[in-house]
Amino acid sequence: MNSFVFIIPRTPKQFRTTVREKLWLNTIKSLNKQSYTNWLALVIDDFNKKEGNIEFINSPAIKKGDKIQYALQLIAGWDVKPDYIIRLDDDDIIAPYVLEKLSNKSFDIATDRYHTYYELRSGLFCQGIKNWYPNTVAHKYEHAITIMPDGRPLLDQDHSVVWHNYYKNKNTLFLPKDSPFYVRVLSPTSITSMENSKYNKYVLSFGYWKNSSKLSSILPVKSIKNYSSVKKRIQITLNYKNLIKLFR
Repeated sequence: MNSFVFIIPRTPKQFRTTVREKLWLNTIKSLNKQSYTNWLALVIDDFNKKEGNIEFINSPAIKKGDKIQYALQLIAGWDVKPDYIIRLDDDDIIAPYVLEKLSNKSFDIATDRYHTYYELRSGLFCQGIKNWYPNTVAHKYEHAITIMPDGRPLLDQDHSVVWHNYYKNKNTLFLPKDSPFYVRVLSPTSITSMENSKYNKYVLSFGYWKNSSKLSSILPVKSIKNYSSVKKRIQITLNYKNLIKLFR
């Protein structure tokens, strides 16, 4: 049976808004809801603590890539290496069934053909086929640590270009549309979103947004979309009423 290790580079403290911290709690809950138990999550943060299958590790690394490489260096020193490595951001949701589905399969990479997104403010989902691999996939360990021409391991490479080319002729396992690997959460408070001055246009670029009861069952907390009480405590210059109209 396969073993899995998640590598989670925590968001720098200066970007940890109230909403971001709420999303992080949901990421943890989605990990703890796994129906398969042979996994470990390495959270690269600024303190040391072990909570069940989740281990927080104090690291001097600041950039996301450096945190990923720090975790890989730790794993390299283990006597027993994991079968698969999964990179997970601290505001996304890993499906509770995914590790069990992959526990007895052999593959080079397991991923979603249909990328799944959840927009926090509207509570809507979007799915669409993309011509690249998403950020969160299961890499066979030997591939995750492969050093690329720039000297960095595959896991610390661009997922939309480098991963796609690397796995072109390898054994790719695609999960079905109605049982995605994970859900990427979009919110105005994420670092990627803040890099886009027009959030509405950014969200619409992902595709068609709709309600989906099947996909909503993946989310560990039903009230994740209802953060009206916390949004008052953060500074976001967006017109939420207009944003909702775009999706309904």
